[in-house]
Amino acid sequence: MPTITVQCDIDDALQPPEVTTELEKSFQPVRDKLPAGYSINVGANTEESAKANAALAAIFPAMIVCMLVVIIFQVRSLPALAMTVLTALSGWWELSLFC
Repeated sequence: MPTITVQCDIDDALQPPEVTTELEKSFQPVRDKLPAGYSINVGANTEESAKANAALAAIFPAMIVCMLVVIIFQVRSLPALAMTVLTALSGWWELSLFC
């Protein structure tokens, strides 16, 4: 299948996923006008990232259970586990607000 690959450098202040999202939006009118059999597809980092995220999503529940079990063994009580988890969640919330 014939392919045209487009690569570019972006401003250091921008992140590649943000640029890809904006480009996808701007290419939508062009996609709508393409004849049958032609397409514009996003690849490279975005495609590989989606594959990696899908693979990780399958093991997240088991990973969370394992982490909680390890914390239970370390703190040796369920109330201490709850306190640890709540402290971690409040830390993430605070970090997202101030960073």
